[in-house]
Amino acid sequence: MQIDFRRFGRGLVGNVSGQSASFLAQLAVQLVSVPVFTLSWGIERYGIWLILYTLPAYLATLSLGFGGAAGNDMVAAVAQGRRHDAARTYAAVRSGFAGLSLVAALIGAALIFGPAARLLDFAQPYAHGQAQWAAMALVAYGLANLQMSNWALALRATDGFARFLYLASITAMVEMAIALALVLAGGGLVMAAVGLAVGRCAGWLATGLMIHRHAPWLAQSGWAFSMGEARRLARPALAMAMVPLGFAIQLQGTIMALGMAAGPAAVPVFTTVRTLARFAIQLTSVVNVASMPVFTHAAAQDDTARKADLVALNLTTALVVLLPAAMAIALAGPAVIRIWTGGAIIAPAALVAVMAASLVFGGLWLVLANLVLALNQHGRYSYAFVGLACVSVGACAVLARSMGALGAGITAAGFDMAMLVMLVWQARRAGILAAGSFSTAPRRSWTLIADRLPRLFRR
Repeated sequence: MQIDFRRFGRGLVGNVSGQSASFLAQLAVQLVSVPVFTLSWGIERYGIWLILYTLPAYLATLSLGFGGAAGNDMVAAVAQGRRHDAARTYAAVRSGFAGLSLVAALIGAALIFGPAARLLDFAQPYAHGQAQWAAMALVAYGLANLQMSNWALALRATDGFARFLYLASITAMVEMAIALALVLAGGGLVMAAVGLAVGRCAGWLATGLMIHRHAPWLAQSGWAFSMGEARRLARPALAMAMVPLGFAIQLQGTIMALGMAAGPAAVPVFTTVRTLARFAIQLTSVVNVASMPVFTHAAAQDDTARKADLVALNLTTALVVLLPAAMAIALAGPAVIRIWTGGAIIAPAALVAVMAASLVFGGLWLVLANLVLALNQHGRYSYAFVGLACVSVGACAVLARSMGALGAGITAAGFDMAMLVMLVWQARRAGILAAGSFSTAPRRSWTLIADRLPRLFRR
């Protein structure tokens, strides 16, 4: 008997394999980069780097949500046989982001080397007086990443999402390898930032070549910007814009608030624990992110059964991964971090325990949020997401003054708990969750898989 994984939806197996490669690439990058940076630079300079590294995350919000909204729209259009509509949308988005990135680069350079230069004074002693150049290189890196992600909409819409995931994984490893090689050779903040930018630009160009080979009809769709397309996508795009903004505020804003309240040395302590905890969340995303375009496709064809199967698969994966991971991190986290960083970072047990709880809440709400997002109904939670993120950062700034990194951990856990409550409610309203979805998900997922297992493995 042959296992027919197509039951889970067209392209899902390929997407899962691509997302697995992405997870392994991120794992390798994080495992290697933290000890190299801390041992080569010291914990304070690494803390300054982490603060500067928030710039690319904020630049990701420049998409204003149009990239994500256009991606969902293109997937639905291709699924329904409306290639012309998908091509028109892609041309409008591609041209719009090209102009936006050019303007952002010019404004960024004017600010960094002009009136905003004094905002980088905190980093100058650690960058040999060249903090502006480090910031500008990170701006270039962020804009190249923005372009690469939005060009990849063509691959997502044409069942080539797995190919892009493989390319993105290779790009992430290459860019970090360049940066780490420069750091090990004695390079500072500027050289590390330049290394990342060079690697990401290479990945961006490779994405363009891949689109020409995989979906030439989209690559040749032109660069015509359409105000009509912009107006049509404006409402879902505005809600979509809140998603990266919320992530930027909560993830990067917490780093900045902690650095200002407790000093740069506290930042690597918190981020290292958070990175360890987020390994489990990244593992759940192997299935979750891979299933998003398939979920959108099923919704476009009104395939209720396949949608229910995908929801069950996502929930089961999350529960199986997150709960054991949280227990393992709570028990062994401090020792793992001490060995991982060569003793450069000593993580308090209380902080590790709090972040272990946070990873369960965060992993579950992110799964539900991505499924809601795949239906272009992210407006149900995105505005509240930004509001809760702002509250979380404000609370971090207060608690971190007296509690240091632990204060940041407590606010992160509270934020994730609040998001989980809201996403369960909104997913039920969107028809994604029903009563008993969590309790029946493992049985439904096992039935789907067991029915297709070879007889050799059946009991």
